[in-house]
Amino acid sequence: MTLRMRSRHYEALQWLKTPEIMTANARSTCYNKCMSSQDLYNRLHDQPFRPFRSRLSNSTIDVLDAGSVVVGLTSAIMPLEYVDDEYGHKFVLRWKTVALNHIIEFVDLDTKENGSKRRRKH
Repeated sequence: MTLRMRSRHYEALQWLKTPEIMTANARSTCYNKCMSSQDLYNRLHDQPFRPFRSRLSNSTIDVLDAGSVVVGLTSAIMPLEYVDDEYGHKFVLRWKTVALNHIIEFVDLDTKENGSKRRRKH
């Protein structure tokens, strides 16, 4: 992300800090602490990116590529099914729009890079 892109993103999010929006956010009720768009954005931009499972109130969604999620203020478009092309690029075949207040937590996925375990024969 270039400095110009970061600056535009920062400027675009500044309106969220207006008193009217902050009051509306404070009034919104959740059973527990709700997931915010900033929480999801931060997780997608962790360096290095680690694939994760997003636990929802009624299902789970695996996120294998940070570029496959579109984050909005109150919802996100998340991938349900991927396919790899002959060059190794991931493409999303199916996706779902998810309300951010349905996201409970993020869980790291076990991949070969971060230590998948072999099963021993007895």
